[in-house]
Amino acid sequence: MPRPTVFLPLAASLLAVALTGSAWADEARPARPAVPLRVLPTGGLHVESAALLMSGQEGGTIPFAALPIPFLGEGGRARVPVIVEIDGTDLLAGQHDPLLRIEISMYALAAGDSVQASRMDTIEIDLEQLGAGVGESGVRYVGELSLPPDSYRVRILVRNMATGELGLRTLAVTVPSFQKDAGILLPPAFADPGPDLWITARSAGASPLAVLAPADPPSARPILAPDEDVSLLVAGWKLGSDDLRMQIFRRVLSEHEEKSEKVSDLPVKVTERRQGPDGLEIFAVTFRPEKLDPGEYDLRATIPRSAADPRGDALSMSTRFVLFPGGARGSVWAALNSGGRAPEIPVARKAEAPREAPRKLEPGPVRKAYRDALAHLAAGDPAAAAAAVSALETSLLTGKRRHADEDVTEIEIGVVRDLARAHPEILEPVFMLHQGIYRDSAAAHDYLLMNHAREIALLIADLHADLHRTPEGRKRTARLVLGLAADLLKTAPPGMRERTYRRILDLDPDNQETLICLAVDMERQGRYQDAVEALTRLLKTHPEHGEGRLRLAVDRIRLGNAREGRRLLEELVRTPPDQVASVGAPAVALAYQELVRLLIDRDELAEAERVAREGLQRSPGEEKLMFQLALLQDLQHDAYGARETLEPLEQRPRPPDPVSERHRYNALPLERLEALRDELATNAAGHLADLAAALGREAP
Repeated sequence: MPRPTVFLPLAASLLAVALTGSAWADEARPARPAVPLRVLPTGGLHVESAALLMSGQEGGTIPFAALPIPFLGEGGRARVPVIVEIDGTDLLAGQHDPLLRIEISMYALAAGDSVQASRMDTIEIDLEQLGAGVGESGVRYVGELSLPPDSYRVRILVRNMATGELGLRTLAVTVPSFQKDAGILLPPAFADPGPDLWITARSAGASPLAVLAPADPPSARPILAPDEDVSLLVAGWKLGSDDLRMQIFRRVLSEHEEKSEKVSDLPVKVTERRQGPDGLEIFAVTFRPEKLDPGEYDLRATIPRSAADPRGDALSMSTRFVLFPGGARGSVWAALNSGGRAPEIPVARKAEAPREAPRKLEPGPVRKAYRDALAHLAAGDPAAAAAAVSALETSLLTGKRRHADEDVTEIEIGVVRDLARAHPEILEPVFMLHQGIYRDSAAAHDYLLMNHAREIALLIADLHADLHRTPEGRKRTARLVLGLAADLLKTAPPGMRERTYRRILDLDPDNQETLICLAVDMERQGRYQDAVEALTRLLKTHPEHGEGRLRLAVDRIRLGNAREGRRLLEELVRTPPDQVASVGAPAVALAYQELVRLLIDRDELAEAERVAREGLQRSPGEEKLMFQLALLQDLQHDAYGARETLEPLEQRPRPPDPVSERHRYNALPLERLEALRDELATNAAGHLADLAAALGREAP
């Protein structure tokens, strides 16, 4: 009996296209995570907040830095973006809700305390996704006020809406008359020392700060190194000259009144000059802050003019900075603050309450309690050790009179350093202990303890690197940090993830897993050229790395080099059967899918069908190749063949595999990192006898 002719209905064709198109295309694109951060206009100001803003009080328990910058606006008013940088460690104190909600309110007060402008926003941050980034440095907010020319006091309130902890500051800002005034110099603008160092929340709409790129937004409290060249941007209107100088001022208290004292007047070197909108002139300059003691200063640009110059002095605005030995070292002030490596912003207790004297932290009892906790670990009871360390740290880091995170860190790391001098192998079990505390704290939404544990673990890794300076020793340190990444990457923002990868590669430049992680992360962000660079580096030392070859092919195609991408894919699909295991069967199977997709895009349907059938011979039942083959048959009007190809899938339970190879390809390789972490934990247990010996106790 002849086989009946069955035509695939249009709906079925569309289903095949949908299954191969939408799911296929979505998986091939960079992942789109759920929105982890929002800036929402606050419906109204709480009575308490309004009272605090009008009270004139300063201080609070949440340190922050702020910088207002006026720009030419419309209707005789200025647009005044205000950058607010909030220390993450103090912001997270007492926070257990995975949704961090921050109230930021601003009043611009003119003479007589009349309110000329206000802004109230609520920042919502998903700490499950961004908690590590908040704790590493903090949150940067950019809001905007609209103001007519005048002198103002801008009052800023920052409040954690869950804990009630807050900070209050007052900033002086002069809004010039851009049409009348000549020689207007904006505050010097410093770019951050690295990308994504803050969790940045910006109100909706285009910002005038874009003209200051790469200092968009500029740092509200830059860290500079004494006697080293500094790069920055100087912008202004109607300057009439590029003969700029930098003046540095120090705040001094004279007869109970704070005054500014000029301590330096320095030349600058102009390296670039460009024109901005509305007559704005922008200069890239360098200068060197010389012969100054470490501390906090104000910096402003000036234009030297003679007394006979009818234009008079330029209106120059200041940026407050910190002069600190070694400079920023790739971090921002809040990250250095949290590690105890930079001067703190003076912070009082709650603005409405009298300031309490901070408790003096006595090292002796803390050292003993921490050593006692490590004794549980040496005795083979990591759960008891973690509970004891967590209880100790919670007692020290929380409460109205909590101790500074950096003070607790210094004591704990001091104990570990002393123990490791004679027994360096103790670092691995103690590292794994704090990694476990990090993981447990993240699960319990204890974000303050989570970030403290991360900081301790990374400092222990630094100790490990110092005590293991051989190439093999540095690889061991790299494996520790890579194992930590199994937990860290789940709550780390992109910039923090990238810094973690770079840290590992500094220790072990050819680390395969790290280079793959870096490439995947760059692909997920759409940074394909950066992914290519990581993969090229990987393949120089591991030329047969199947996943690396596959990713390089796909990224070459994404960047427009289809010829090279096709060549690389064809090399992979020609892998001899006896070499598939070493190259990686998933890489070969996915290479078939990607090659078929490329051929369909190039309208080489016959060749695409041949490759799909060849792939199914090597990987029978491979779902996506079956969908692709059915689509090709449908496109070539073989409706019966398409139905026959898809028929076995109708009998297959859905989904065929909860985690497909395609899913693994598009995700960060956390499964492999978790396996490494578990292996490290097993190995670390073999050094408990060393820990017991270091503590002066018998091993179990």
